[in-house]
Amino acid sequence: MSKLLNITIAMYFLIHGYTSFATNYYVKYEYIIPHDTLSVCDGFACEYDIAHFWVEENYGGPLDFNYSGIRRFDTLYNWEVSGMIYGNGRDTVNNKIILNQNNLYINLGESRANCIDGGIFGIVALIKLDNNNQASYIRNDNGTSGATAYAVFVCTPNSKFTFNSANTICQNTCVAFTDSSLYRPRQWQWQIANNQNGILFEDTLQHIQYCFADTGTYFIKQKVWNEKGIDSSLQSLRVISSPSITGDTLQTIPLSNTTQTELEACAEGELYEWFPKENLSCTNCNFTTATINKDEKYYCVVSNTNGCSETCYYHITLPFDIFIPTAFSPNGDGVNDVFRVRGNNIEVQNCKIYNRFGNEIYNGNLENGWNGTYKNEALAIDVYVYTIIYKNLKTNSIERKSGNISLIK
Repeated sequence: MSKLLNITIAMYFLIHGYTSFATNYYVKYEYIIPHDTLSVCDGFACEYDIAHFWVEENYGGPLDFNYSGIRRFDTLYNWEVSGMIYGNGRDTVNNKIILNQNNLYINLGESRANCIDGGIFGIVALIKLDNNNQASYIRNDNGTSGATAYAVFVCTPNSKFTFNSANTICQNTCVAFTDSSLYRPRQWQWQIANNQNGILFEDTLQHIQYCFADTGTYFIKQKVWNEKGIDSSLQSLRVISSPSITGDTLQTIPLSNTTQTELEACAEGELYEWFPKENLSCTNCNFTTATINKDEKYYCVVSNTNGCSETCYYHITLPFDIFIPTAFSPNGDGVNDVFRVRGNNIEVQNCKIYNRFGNEIYNGNLENGWNGTYKNEALAIDVYVYTIIYKNLKTNSIERKSGNISLIK
């Protein structure tokens, strides 16, 4: 817990005076990230410290700035915050009113004090509102105000950084390194090195990203500084082998006179898994055959015993094609027994079939084809009229075709 600025607060309270010993309110605070108490010249809070403020009540005790009273967790207080950053960590506020809060968490913001002029301090005070919503400080029975004050100074930064991966990663992983240093450094320097090649990468941005192509142990060093001093930190990453890439990881395969193609994994490993699994001859082999009737996208995940993987992507394309037969023979011989539409990149949305008298005898999407019946009764040999509405999957357009279909036996 931090120490109060006793001299500053004493002068502040003495301006208002006190005459008796009764109920006293003490606003206490602590830093969320503890640090060593600084020298008097450097002040008591560092830039962007997060401070937690709460109230302790003392009945009849002496006016002692280090006194610990009773904290009441079920009591809501009205507060006034001045001379600091509040809440979102960006906006400096003055005389901000915060109502009905038991305690506060506040970003103390940037430096507003130095050793020459004695410091400019912020205040967190308890207030009350009159009928016109005008705020005034709560006075203790001894005449003092329930408040605390502090100064914020530039401190030597504390180097810290995080990264968005585990400490052991696979080859070809790109890692983002994010500065999380305390006390507002003004400059940064990054170095990434390994024992084999020395320094591989240097940068002076606040945050960096680096892609690790080779196996081994890497050392990431961050150095930060401002006018008060320099600090540095070091972390390491271990990079283990991934499956060996042997081909293009992104392939486009156009087909013209066939609806089948062989797909080969783009990397060598111990495990192979293909997605989606439909219309493939093998879903866990390094080779597989895809049989399709429209444009399809597949990918294969190749893994090794290290748990590392590479992913191969395939886009197979077909030209648009539609075939509507002119006759079919629903005689049960297993050959051409149903009327159906064939083609590539086509989706039948509706088909209506009429007899020679204009009566509708079929209405559906031909998912299973039409078997030449109406109300489960076989129809006679004749010529029927169809109207088909379909979607062209290449252009996403809705199109229509009409024609005749002969039912023969």
